[in-house]
Amino acid sequence: MSKDYGKLELLGHLDNDTGPFATTEIVNGQEYKPSSIVSGSVSAWLGAGYRRFVATFQADNGFGTKLIAEGGYLYSNRTNDTGRGVQPFATRRFTA
Repeated sequence: MSKDYGKLELLGHLDNDTGPFATTEIVNGQEYKPSSIVSGSVSAWLGAGYRRFVATFQADNGFGTKLIAEGGYLYSNRTNDTGRGVQPFATRRFTA
């Protein structure tokens, strides 16, 4: 989403990548069940941008820049097939 204020923009984005299916590693062309996990991520970012047209002042001739801050959460969970050596994880992240 974005909201224009002349040459300035306020920007925002929400991303949810949470699949309902487990993933596994492939070893020698075969699915290796003990590596099975369910994982996903969710993130959002907010920012501000500047945009202006340059000579010939057409839509494809422009200059733009933006500054964003992003926060998110990455996680995984075990399945019934997950082996003992596979540890689920959860990680928070922030970038600017």
